[in-house]
Formats: sequence, C-alpha cells, structure tokens
Amino acid sequence: MLHTDNDTRWMRRALTLAQQGWGCVQPNPMVGAVLLDARGQCVGEGYHAVYGGPHAEVMATEQVKAQAKHLAPQGVAGGTLYVTLEPCSHYGKTPPCAARVASLGLARVVIAVQDPNPKVAGQGIARLQAAGVEVTVGVLADEATALNRPFLVAMAEQRPYVTLKQAATLNGHSAPHAWQPGDELGSAGAWFTSPHAKAYAHRLRQSHQAILTTAATVLADNPQLTVRLAVPPENARTPVRVVLDRHATLWDANRQAPLVGVRVFETASEDTWWVVSASALAARPTLHDWYQPGLTIVPLPDNDNSAVSSWGATMQALFSHGITSVLVECGGTLAAALLAKPAVDEWHWITAPHWSTSPQGVPALALPTTTVPTSPWPTPVWAGFSTIETQSLPDALVWVALR
Repeated sequence: MLHTDNDTRWMRRALTLAQQGWGCVQPNPMVGAVLLDARGQCVGEGYHAVYGGPHAEVMATEQVKAQAKHLAPQGVAGGTLYVTLEPCSHYGKTPPCAARVASLGLARVVIAVQDPNPKVAGQGIARLQAAGVEVTVGVLADEATALNRPFLVAMAEQRPYVTLKQAATLNGHSAPHAWQPGDELGSAGAWFTSPHAKAYAHRLRQSHQAILTTAATVLADNPQLTVRLAVPPENARTPVRVVLDRHATLWDANRQAPLVGVRVFETASEDTWWVVSASALAARPTLHDWYQPGLTIVPLPDNDNSAVSSWGATMQALFSHGITSVLVECGGTLAAALLAKPAVDEWHWITAPHWSTSPQGVPALALPTTTVPTSPWPTPVWAGFSTIETQSLPDALVWVALR
C-alpha cells in the first residue's frame, strides 16, 4: 500500500516524539510512536524516554488506557500504529514490542525504517504480518534514518559509529605548541574557541555513548572528557570515557599507579575505560590487577603496534562491550590517519574566528597541505564524504561532513 498524506502527518508526529529521547537512550535508538483507533483518532502516543525503560510502542498503548472513554467501541482494533523504527522481536531489557503490537488487533502498522539489528532485521515485520497486520515501510525514511544514523550504521556494520571532532584556528592550529616529555601534564592544551563553540562540542559529547582520546592527548591537554558546558536532558546517560593507551604510557612504574593528576582517572564518578595492549598488561601485573571505582581496564590484542593499525581491533573491543557510537577527540596525527583510512563516519571541524600567531603551532591535521580559511580541509580528505554542511555559531563556523 502506498503511503498517504495522513501517513506523513502522523509519522512526522512520531519523529517529533522520538527526538525527546535524545541523549537518554544510548545504545538504543530514539523511537516515537502514535496509535490511532479505527476512526483515525489519535488515542495514544509515546517515545523511548530512558535506556532500560518502556519502548515507544508500549508507551503509546499504555496511554490508551487513560483514553478509554474516548475510544471507539472496539478499542484500538482495526486501528493504525505509526512507529519510527521496526518493532523489536527479541527479549532484551524489555519484552518484544512486535508481539505486543500484534496482539492489539490493528489493521495496519506504518514503519519509517527497518531495524538492521541482526536480532530484529525484518523479524518484527514478519511477526506483524503473520498476525494479519498490513505493514507499510518507508514513510519519512530519510528523516528517520538521519535521526538514528549512528545506531543504524552500528547495527548494519556491527561496529561503533565514529565521529571525529576537531577545533582549530583559521590557519588550522589546534594548540600553540606541542607537548614534550618532561613538560607539565596538560601544558600544551589551549581553549581558543568561543563559549558557544564549547557548548556545541559538549552537546556533541552528550549525543554519543563514548568519548575516546589517546594517551598523547591526555598528556598534552589533560581533558576531563565530561559533559559540562551543555545542559543535558533529565534522564541523560553519561558517556563512557575511553583512553587508548596501548603501551600504558599513563602508568607510573615508580608509584605502581596511574600518573598523578590525570583527570579522566581521578574523576571516579565518571565511567572510564583504559584500553591497554595485552603485552603491556602482562609486563605490568599491578596495572593488570589495578582496581579503582569507575575505572575499567580493557585489554587489546597485540596484533598491531599503532593506534591506527589497531583501530579495527579497538572498535571491535568497544563494540563487544556494548558501545555503538564513539566521539573521537584526538591529535592531528591520528585524526589525519583515521580520515585517510577511512574510519570516520562523521566529522565536525570547529573553526575559531582568528589566526594562530605561534610559530610552534600544532596542526589540527597532520597533513602536508596548507589549510586555508575558505576550505579547511584539503580536497583528498573531504572527497570521501557524501555530504558537507556548515553551521554558523556566534564567533565560530562548524563544518560537518557525513560519510
């Protein structure tokens, strides 16, 4: 059955509802649902509001109970459900939604996009059709795909969705000078973007399940990797902080403990994963057995020697621990290598409205090509992206590229 203008209307409402789960449901997708009775009257709507909580379809059907006196005599039988993602067909933290929807006696279910999760992947639709429900798929599919792009890519490709975030001056510098061994921890870090740009970056953090950096960036910037400068929603999930440190650079052999002053390790209230190679752990038994509230040691196979060559193994390790979206905040060398690999699904480049005057300025991308203000990325870098957009902020310009 072809979809109608009425289908578009109610699916748009379902998408609006789904957006209310932003920042609260990772690794689950944002989902909204609208339930009509046989007369075409809206009798229930809902959205997935918190990870582990009821799904959108359940919230919509629960609302029907409160609307009982307004229902058609047959209840919702013969009605229509609009939902932004295929109802799940498996037991997770909640029972399968497809079974519940199939039991309602609906005439029709309209779905924006199919769920590529191997545990679903059409099985929810099949369950509905087996119950005699007419199923329409593809209404506002582009909008629904954009809403849950990280989830859909992660499920389809069985690895985390990777977003790279960088900030630089007009001439492409990310720091006034490079960090050198012997320098004070975090001494090479510098804030040069506006408060609005910082808030943008922190909102980007909130939209991801994990924030990843490297030991080199920790030494140079000593970041907290928390969401502080953007107001999170009420049920917001705190992103996991991931430190990629294959060689255990951040371990103090003299103290037999992590380096003093490393913020990501000293904030016990935030969940932090320290990714270290198996050989580095074997050579440091105290590190292997180290316990600290909020800190988890994640071993990595020794198949490769660098962050770039071991990137696939790193992502698979994170995915096996349930991470489906990663925001990468790193230095120019790794950033350029990930873009060239290519291993970046989405790229945010925040440009500050001034030039760096430091002769020792550190390039945000370690590339041989000179950055110019009108085109912050050399052509070979951004050519692999399908969409490039700009967003203006007060005192900053953001370039966003999608693979």
